[in-house]
Amino acid sequence: MDNKLFAQSVGNKVVTLLMERRVILHPELRKFSVWMRDDRLIVILNPDAISVEKINSEFVHALSTRLRGRPVVPTNHRGSFLQVGYGIPIAARPLVSLPLDLKAQPSPYHIPVGETSSGPLWIDLQEADSIFLAGIRGTGKSNMVHGFIQALLNGGKVEIHAWDGKNHAEFLRYQDRENFVMYPQAGLGNGLRALHKEAMQRLSLFAPLGVTNLIAYNADPKNEFIKPIAFILDEVAEVKEKEYVNQLVKLFRASGIYPIFATNEPKKSEVLAKSNLSTRICLHVGSAYDSVTAYGRTGAQLIPNVPGRGLIQQLGRDVEFQAYLAPLDMPTPEAVAWHIEHIKTMAAEITQPSRKLDTTAEMAEAIRDQWKKSMSKSTVARLLGLPQYGGSYVSRVDAVIEYLSTTLPSTIEEVPVLPVLDMVSA
Repeated sequence: MDNKLFAQSVGNKVVTLLMERRVILHPELRKFSVWMRDDRLIVILNPDAISVEKINSEFVHALSTRLRGRPVVPTNHRGSFLQVGYGIPIAARPLVSLPLDLKAQPSPYHIPVGETSSGPLWIDLQEADSIFLAGIRGTGKSNMVHGFIQALLNGGKVEIHAWDGKNHAEFLRYQDRENFVMYPQAGLGNGLRALHKEAMQRLSLFAPLGVTNLIAYNADPKNEFIKPIAFILDEVAEVKEKEYVNQLVKLFRASGIYPIFATNEPKKSEVLAKSNLSTRICLHVGSAYDSVTAYGRTGAQLIPNVPGRGLIQQLGRDVEFQAYLAPLDMPTPEAVAWHIEHIKTMAAEITQPSRKLDTTAEMAEAIRDQWKKSMSKSTVARLLGLPQYGGSYVSRVDAVIEYLSTTLPSTIEEVPVLPVLDMVSA
């Protein structure tokens, strides 16, 4: 539009609004002047002719609307002005579910979050550092995790260690893929021990070179490249070893192992939700308490309960997004055959009579993952499979509690003693 014609149009709309809102004090006086600049148009209001205090936010919004969304900014320095932009701002992009496009991946380390009002959002796994993803059932949490996995497999620079808490229902489809390690349903403890060992080996390699983390190590072209590890726990509420996982988070940070924990039950995952996980992503949750637990602040309970709609904190502000739709391939016949054999093995172990636990140490280690210091002795007796805490069972329960209270996990489960984590640089 020609600027002169635009100035005339603005003038007409301002006059109309002044009359509609009964802002004019003296009709015989000039009410305003229009000053055309290169980048904007300025309406100079005459305080002698109109009631300037009524040129409020509602007036400004109404004028902007009648100008098809052009920006209108009031200025009250040395007079009263309305600054009007010539151009119509680009409309915010609608939040819609789009198919995941791996061709848009910015780098091998980037994972997809979704579409925002300003465009697509991907985050670098190494910059995200550690991720906690929460949302009630049906909000698309597992779909987002699939998107993370598919992007990292597409990039080929990150190794993925994953446990889905659903007896392989989610991750079996990736079982034959390079760079993917799937932990069996009952094998998370062994996986944690393997990750702990890997982390310690990496840190021992870094120290003589004067580097404190994997990013600095890989930045030196003289060093043989070591792949970062994305450690994914879906359905993290079902993990029994939460305290041990929580201890490992800080150790993982320096060694290039990046946790991604997902849950639809923030309350049951509170010990992990409140750990030092840097990046929070939250789909719809049921309450403000769940939002604070999972996301660190309220607000996630207010977003629409639409699959894939969520919030992520970026540069100190909440950014709403709509997650991409990740395609799901069928597992290969080889992966299905592996799964069937795994189920048979589990079934056989269940039907075999369990060996009697004779010693105090064996009894204690059998319940260590479930035991807490705050438990009553009656509860401990029930964990041990004893009918009560009383009679001939008292000494046995007392001995088990004393053992658990005074010893670290024994070599029966081959759980390693953690190093002094404060000595490990973040």
